Amino acid sequence: MHGVRDGRSDPWYRKVLTGAVGLLIAVSAGRRIPDVNTPMRAYRPDTLRLLVDAIPADASVPHVHFSLAEARAGFTVRYLRVASIPRRGASTTGTMWGRGNAVSLPPKRLRRFVRLALLEAWSLSLKPSAPLRSIRRPERVPR
Repeated sequence: MHGVRDGRSDPWYRKVLTGAVGLLIAVSAGRRIPDVNTPMRAYRPDTLRLLVDAIPADASVPHVHFSLAEARAGFTVRYLRVASIPRRGASTTGTMWGRGNAVSLPPKRLRRFVRLALLEAWSLSLKPSAPLRSIRRPERVPR
């Protein structure tokens, strides 16, 4: 099960980034996946083990890899709308990358992160020989 965040208050560049990643994943997976990077997920133990074992511990965007692998492998995923609460801390604008509303362009740290995340997504999930393309849905054992 994935929680799909509703009512997010992100700056324009986060909305564009989210849309672009969603489009890239939809094209690669063959279907649209709502909130591809949601951190709110629940898995059966065998599925979680399969996904966690397939992704390096230092992955920058593990949830994106999970979403793509699930779609390609034909996992059954249920989506549940959840309220998005404002971030706490120094920035409450929905981003940890900049100074909030005063930022008119994507912050340099975010641009650098996006480049690294795209390279990681290509090498682990998107290129034809990517290791995460081999993930298959675990067979259910009758109880």
